[in-house]
Amino acid sequence: MSVFAEETNNSRMSLTVSSISAMPGETVKLSVSVADNPGLSSLKFNVEYDSCLTLAKVEFNSAFGNMITAPTPYKNPQTITMI
Repeated sequence: MSVFAEETNNSRMSLTVSSISAMPGETVKLSVSVADNPGLSSLKFNVEYDSCLTLAKVEFNSAFGNMITAPTPYKNPQTITMI
């Protein structure tokens, strides 16, 4: 995952993506979290994955605001937008 952001006065902000592994047929949950947000107002994730995988569900929490879109049916690549 690549993160592009303008410089802010808060050098502590972090965007973290969990590291996971699985065997064929298993379901995994990948977490993305933001910490010490200095006022980030929008974010776009472009999610691309191997063709043998299936994106089954996208869930959000309040750390990413209240205007979030992840159009369905899910496609590969998938764009998830937070405002």
